[in-house]
Amino acid sequence: MTDIVVGQPDKVTAMPNEDKTGALPVDPLNEADLVGSAAQNVGHKIGGYWGRPLEDAGDSVHAFGAAPDDVGSIAGDLETGGLDGTVHDLKDAGDAVTDMGKNALDTVTDFF
Repeated sequence: MTDIVVGQPDKVTAMPNEDKTGALPVDPLNEADLVGSAAQNVGHKIGGYWGRPLEDAGDSVHAFGAAPDDVGSIAGDLETGGLDGTVHDLKDAGDAVTDMGKNALDTVTDFF
């Protein structure tokens, strides 16, 4: 809103879906995915000093829970010979691992 008021509409971005709906589990039958999503949402609602680490921890667990889906996608792409899909899924898996580590570190550093 401020960017619009001060005449900088090029800086306006859409609200991420996660901010609108909260974190949604990729696979509701996957306990880590479900618990991680719930922790993210609770941490987001609490906010502040105690909410941030809980949200980061939940994000890390959520990414860990989603990892089997990434591996399954990679295996399926390799089986069908989909090189482009395999490369994309490998990137997604790498991003998830990076996100897990970053959020695990943030969980600890948020307290200091």
